[in-house]
This record gives sequence, C-alpha cells and structure tokens, in this order.
Amino acid sequence: MGKFLKSLNKTSKKNPCLAFFITFFVCVAILIYKNVYPFGDRCILHIDLYHQYYPYFSEFQDVLRNNKSMQFSFNNGLGNDFLALFAYYLASPLNLLLTIWPHKYIIEFMTFLIVIKISFASMFAYKFFIYHFKVEEKTNNKKEFEKLYAVCLAVAYSLCGFIAAYSWNIMWLDSFALFSLILLGIDKIIRENKPACYYTSLALSIWANYYISIMICIFLVFYFICMLIENTVLEIKDINQITEKTKRSTPIKSVINFAVFSLLAASTSSVLIVSELNVLKYAYSANSGFPKKSTWYFSFLTELSRMSLGLKVYIDDNHLPNLYTGVASILFILLYLFNKKIKIVKKVPRIMIMGIFFISFSNNILDFIWHGLHFPSFLPARQSFIFSFLILCIVFETLRNIEETRIKDVLCSLMIIAAVFIIQFKNNANNTELMFPFLITGGYILIYSILLIVIKKVKIRKTFLIYLATFVFLSELTVNMGLVSFETTSRREYLAKSDDYNKIVEYLNKREGKKFYRIEQSERKTKNDAMLYNYSSATEFSSILNYNVSGFYQKLGLEGGINYYSYYGATPVISSMLSVKYYISTDGDDTDTTKKKIKKIGPNYIYENLYTLPIGFTVPIGSDKKWNEKDVTKIDTINSFVNDIAPENKTKNKTGYKNDTQIIQNYENKMQSQENELLQFSSNLLNIRPGQTTIKIIRPGHLYAVYDHVDIDYLDEYVDEKFKKTFSSVSNDYILDLGDRKLGEKIYLKNDSNKKIKFYLYNLNENKMKETYNSLNNERFELNSINKKGLFNGVTITGKLKTKSSKELVFSIPYQEGWKCVVNDKKVKIKKFKGTFLKIRLNKGENNIKLEYETPYIRIVLVCSIASIIAAILIIRIKRKIY
Repeated sequence: MGKFLKSLNKTSKKNPCLAFFITFFVCVAILIYKNVYPFGDRCILHIDLYHQYYPYFSEFQDVLRNNKSMQFSFNNGLGNDFLALFAYYLASPLNLLLTIWPHKYIIEFMTFLIVIKISFASMFAYKFFIYHFKVEEKTNNKKEFEKLYAVCLAVAYSLCGFIAAYSWNIMWLDSFALFSLILLGIDKIIRENKPACYYTSLALSIWANYYISIMICIFLVFYFICMLIENTVLEIKDINQITEKTKRSTPIKSVINFAVFSLLAASTSSVLIVSELNVLKYAYSANSGFPKKSTWYFSFLTELSRMSLGLKVYIDDNHLPNLYTGVASILFILLYLFNKKIKIVKKVPRIMIMGIFFISFSNNILDFIWHGLHFPSFLPARQSFIFSFLILCIVFETLRNIEETRIKDVLCSLMIIAAVFIIQFKNNANNTELMFPFLITGGYILIYSILLIVIKKVKIRKTFLIYLATFVFLSELTVNMGLVSFETTSRREYLAKSDDYNKIVEYLNKREGKKFYRIEQSERKTKNDAMLYNYSSATEFSSILNYNVSGFYQKLGLEGGINYYSYYGATPVISSMLSVKYYISTDGDDTDTTKKKIKKIGPNYIYENLYTLPIGFTVPIGSDKKWNEKDVTKIDTINSFVNDIAPENKTKNKTGYKNDTQIIQNYENKMQSQENELLQFSSNLLNIRPGQTTIKIIRPGHLYAVYDHVDIDYLDEYVDEKFKKTFSSVSNDYILDLGDRKLGEKIYLKNDSNKKIKFYLYNLNENKMKETYNSLNNERFELNSINKKGLFNGVTITGKLKTKSSKELVFSIPYQEGWKCVVNDKKVKIKKFKGTFLKIRLNKGENNIKLEYETPYIRIVLVCSIASIIAAILIIRIKRKIY
C-alpha cells in the first residue's frame, strides 16, 4: 500500500485523480456492501430522493424528450411554474444527460451522479489544498508528504458529516463539490489577478443550486477579507517573494475583481433566480419573519459530540448539526492551537470563523441568517460542509508544521479530549445510542495519538508510520460512511406499480383524447406520483408549492401542510371542482354511488367520478367573499362553501360551533333541520376502546368521519371484520371517507398505537350533491385546447362559455403572477378566488376565452443572463491580453 501511494505521489498530475478515485471506490464499495442495484435489489432512494427528486427527474426527462413546456406543468400538483421547479431541484448541467439515459434506469442515473459529484468534490478539494498552501512551490522532501496530506484531507471533505447525512440530496451536491474551486478562485484573484476560476465555479454553483450558494456567498465575504489581509500583510513582506504573478494583483484590484465577478456570477443565473423568487413568494417560507429574540438550541459539548465517528446522522427538527470531519480533526484542532510555528495572526481569524460557525449552529438568529433568512424545515445545519472544510484547512496547516508539535502537546490534547468524553459519558449515561460512537471515536483518537508520539520518537521507518496513519485515517472515513450513510430501500417495491400505471395512463389518454382531466388514487407511492407516472393530479409535495392551495385544502377537510397538499379528505363537490375525473384503487367495491368502475389493469381498478367539472366552472359573482370559513369546523366550512357557490341554494343552516363536540351537542339537543346540508350529522352508534373504535350503522349511506387531532400515522378500516383500506398520515387531520355503508354493518377503525379516538360521523346528502353539481355544471366551460408543447413556450388554454347572466369563471389552477386572459379579444383582469385559484368576470352571452401563462420577466432576465456571460468572457479575455 505504501509503495503504491508513494509511486503515485511522485507524479503530481495523478494526485487529483487519486483523490477522485479513492472517494469513488469507497462509495462504490459501500453501495455493493449494501446490495444496491445491480449488486442487489436495493436502491438509495431516501427521504426527498424517494418522494421528490426521482419523480422530478422522471418528469424532466419527459419534458426534454417530448418537447413539453419548461415554463409550466400540470403534473406538478394543480399546476405550477416548471422553470421554478427546475431552478430549485433540477438545474445541475449534468441532469441534461437524462436525454440519452434509459428511463427505466433513472434511479441508477441518480446514484451515478451522487457518487460522481462526491468524487469530484474530493478532486477539487485536492486542487485547493495544493494551490492555497503553495505545495508545488516547495523544493524539499516535505512536498511529497504534503501532497499525501492533501489527498487524505480531500477525501475527508468528500466524506464529511454533511455528505453522510445528505448524500441523497442530489441537488445540493454540485455546490458542495464546487465550493473548494470557488475558494481557489478567490486565491487566484488575490495572488494573480485571475478571476476566471472564481467566476466559472461560482456561476455554476449558483446555477445548480442557489440555496446552498447563499451560504457559500456569506462565507466568501469572510474568506475574501481574511485572505486579502493575510496576502497583503504576511505573504509579501519579503521582496524575494514577489513574482511576476504577484505583481499583477493589488488589494484594490482584488476587491474590484471580487465584487464585479461575484455580481456577474449571480446575474448569470438571474433567469433561474427571478423565476424561483416569483414562485417562492406564494410558498410557506415567504411568511418567515426575523426572530424576535435570541435562543440557544443546545450546549457547546453537545455540539462538539456531533463530530464523533459512527454517530447517527441527524435530519430532524431539533437543529443538531452533522459535523463529522474525521476523528483526527478533533485532535489536530488542539494541536493547531499549541503549534508555535503557526503565526498567531493566522490562527486568530481562523479560530474566530470556526467559533462563528459553532455559535451559528446553536443560535436561532444566526441559523436563520445562514439559511437565507429562513428556518430550515428539518435537515439542519446545511452549511456544515463549510465548517468541515475550514477544519480540514486547519488540519493541513498543522500537518505541514508537525515537526513543531511536541509530545507534551499531544498528551495535553489527549487529556483535554478525555475530560470532554468523561463529561459527555456522564451526561449521556442513559443514552445507549451515543455510547458506541463515543467509544469508537475515543479509540481512534488514542490510535492517532500513539502514532504521532511514535513518529516523533523514532528516527527510522517514519515513512512507513505515516502511510500507516494514512491507511487508518482512510479506513475511519470508510467505516463512518458505511455505518451512517447511503440508506436504502427496495428497488423492486418502489417500481412495482410503474408498468401498470403506465398502462392506466395510456388507456385514459386514449379514452379522453385532448380533454383535460386529473387522476387520483387511494394508495399512492409518493405525493408526486403524477410526475412519477406522467399524469395530472390534485396532490403535490414540494418546497415551492403554492401554500394558498394547502390552506384552502385544509379549510375544506383535505390533507395539507407547509410543503404539501393532498386529495385525501376530498368530498364529492370539492373533487368535482378540482376536475378529478378518475380514481385508482385496489379495492373493487361497487357500492360507491359517486363513482363508476370502468376497467381493471393489474390489481388496480379504475373508477370514473360521476360528478366532474371541467377545468373552469362558473359561480355567482362574489360568492367566495360571502363564504365564511373562520371559527367553524371543516364540516361547517364545506356546507357553507357549497351553499355560497351554488346559486339555487338559498337556505343556509350553519351550526356556528367551533368544534365537532359542540356540533354533536347542538344536534342532539336541538335536532336542527339538516335538509339543506351537503354533509349531515349521523347518529350512528360508537363504541370507543383503546386501539379500536366500532361504528354500528343505523343510518346507511355514504359516510364521512372527522376526529380530534391524534398523533398516529395509520388507521385501518374493517367492515364486518373484512379489511377495506388503510388511511395514512392520519395525524394530518383530514376527513376520512368510510364509503357507502349499509344498515346493520359494523365499521372497525383500528390503530396500532392503542389510542382512543372519537369520530364524528356525517352522511353525504346525495340530493344536495346532485343539486350543487347541476348548478355548477349548468353553464359548462367547453375546453377547446391546452397547448403544452414547445420547450421554451408557456401554456395556452382556449375555450368558450355561454352565460345567461354575468358570472365569475373559476379555474382549478393556483393563482400566481404570469397568467394573462383574453375574453372576446379583450384583455381581462385575473383575480383570486378565495385567495387561491384564478377567476375572471364574464358578461352575459357568448365568451371566447384564452388563458396564457409565461414565466414572469423571463425575456428580460434571459437577456440579463446571456449578457452577464458575454461580459464575463470579454473581461477575462481582455485581462489575459493585458497580462
């Protein structure tokens, strides 16, 4: 092993490749060990890679191959700007390889990209270490060892805690890989007046993922100031150090280059950033406010323990950072402080910046600032890779000055670490999960300390000992990645429904022709199945979704949250308004009077909803303003909504009560008439026990249930002891559709958490349903066409509608800037229906309608992006000619 490394070390051009391939083979070895396809049936789809990125990659490939609009997609929930989704999730230039990659191996494409990006991070980090620390300028024997250190630390960066925790987050990895090149670019600006590397790497990083680039840009300000001062004050004290290259650069030139090319790098991506910001203003994150007071998440020792080997990665909402950077870094930080050869003026800024990071991980205000004026929803400390890189720079500085490290410094450092471990053992005596990581971390620190002492003591075979330490270090990095990273799931299970759903979508497309319709299903793989299987739906999970839709859903009893909304909980009127025409289920029940079974493909039954409105439907003018959804229950909200949007429904019978318990008391005590209610309180009998609620049907019909909030995920429905279905994500508080039930049947609602749950039951008033549907469908919008073709085009919807009086036409499309409407060749103003959907006012008579979407300001910002690239190239070429 030593001879192999030594032979490569003598050829400097091979060292970047060595760093690349060590990381590459470590990752591949772990994937093989974990039986990842094609070495087994596992795949690394995990968290958002499972629920979001794979469906997005699938949709993006479809867009590229079939020349669909890059500006808008109806497969993204109820519809959203696709360019914004591209900017947030898909902008890596490497993703364009999807055009030639087989569709059935997209998972392997993503796996390949993840490994390649992590490996390039190692290669680029090596380049940085060599240039930043001027290794190539050395002429002594230390040069060869410093190259070896650079390889090891580059691999350590590529396998740090950030990657162990977030390797699945493929959209962040471009910026992670490019980070060291960006810093190298700053060094080149300061030392040689060469901005090309800085501009190119920063522009690519911002283009690939503007969000992680925000954190990088914050750090770049600190780094630039620090390096400019060091280069000016420390590096060129001696006239002998001044070369032709250093003559090119002055502090003023460096500041100008840094400012100009930072702006050019940002404006290069303006076509993506502006489209993204336009959509994000409708997202939940737009409501983030600056923290009113400072709070602390955890102690310094707790944070320090996050640098341990084998510690389970943290991705939840308690802010714990993933700081592993190799156990040796813990020891070498202390040795860095003790090393007298390293100038104090170099130590102070680095330790200060490291301290800022430690405080930032724990303090809410700094956490908010680092994450782009936004608190991250889970996945904490997303800037931790910058901290790890800073630590590795400190380790490199210590290693290159290791001859000044005394044995007593090693022993003193070991004692300090031992004291911290003893305190942590005492504080976490009952936490068995932490014991193994602490023990193995302590063991490795002891090994490194012994090796350091032996190297300092012995005068022969030091080279062998250094290579032995190298092997131990690389093995440690591999062990950590193997223990805590690359979580897997069954590939076969994930793709099990693909063939059947492709057949279903193909069948329905032939059945409907060019008509617009949406599909929903009872058992979905993800909330982005529409993109996974290429159809339009009413469900979405995304960080850029329109939160107004989620709020609207929640008011009407559907599932919704800060970054998702779902068809679960939809009642027939709401379903019809959302143009959900088809419903897929593995349950072949024919009793539902609102649906008709039309076909079976595989184990899946296709149902047609009997009450489906087109993408646009009419309501009385101002009906949404009359609707009061505040301080009432979901059921009251639905009944009120139905009465307000249907003109024939004049009688309103609201309970006015704020919770379902009061509603039941109201019905039981006063027995108010429910003749005009869509959902009527049902007096079916309940028997509530821990883990099971029994409902005896004494009032048959289509039954719905609401419940007080309960913290469980799943609920199983049985009818007369026969399993019917499983309700998932029950803690999200949506209306449960119990189906059509007959007199005397018993429904059993069971949960594995042994919770006592009280349900409030309601029967569907089918006469009211038909009456409401007929009212909304009386003046039917006739869709002529939806044009979604053209990669660089928007979306155009045309249709006509004849009204007997002035009406408002509501489209089941979320309101956002970019939509324009023309009626009878006259531009009309688009307004919001209950702050959520598009609506326009129509006059009596024949109306020819044209609705168009174009990403706001796209033409202007596209010119800005192109102009920035041209300007950067011209400035760089002029500089090269001058110098």
